[in-house]
Amino acid sequence: MASIIIMTNKKGVIPALAILVILGGVVAGGVGIPVAVDKISGKDIGPDNAVYGIERAGEAIQLAFTGDHVARAQTHLAFASERVDELKAVADVGKPEFVEGLANDYNNEIAEVEREIEGAKAAGKDVTSVQDLVANMTAKHYETLEDILTRVPPVAVEYIEKAINVSWTGHNKASEALGRASQLPSVPAGKP
Repeated sequence: MASIIIMTNKKGVIPALAILVILGGVVAGGVGIPVAVDKISGKDIGPDNAVYGIERAGEAIQLAFTGDHVARAQTHLAFASERVDELKAVADVGKPEFVEGLANDYNNEIAEVEREIEGAKAAGKDVTSVQDLVANMTAKHYETLEDILTRVPPVAVEYIEKAINVSWTGHNKASEALGRASQLPSVPAGKP
């Protein structure tokens, strides 16, 4: 006879079925883990949640099973967008202790996007569509990060400013590669 294992977290009970869904995501290449974790909780999981590490592990597994440079660039860009959403969420609830880590993770994801684009170019791939996506998404990131900057305490300002600069630089590189004008100011926020 099978028994049901019950795991608990701060918010309540997660039955063994939820764990099976997560493990199924691992077997399916990790794509399902971040989604499964969000579905279990009924909301996006942030860094203050006990299962956040599982969601981030799922992202790493998803990347491990994404072989093409263009697809990897798009995946890193999606993760960068997720970090911006998480930064907004922690700013909304007044948890500045998470800003440094999330901002650094955002900066790393954008660096990985650029690295994967260079890899795709070296492999002779057309990167126009991913550069267009980068230009558009980093412009959105920039706007959101500027808003976040107005709502974080002084201890978090330098990390958001650095993320704004990374977003600004990523946007301008992609726009230049596409031969079009930047949609952002000529100098990033917080700079003279």
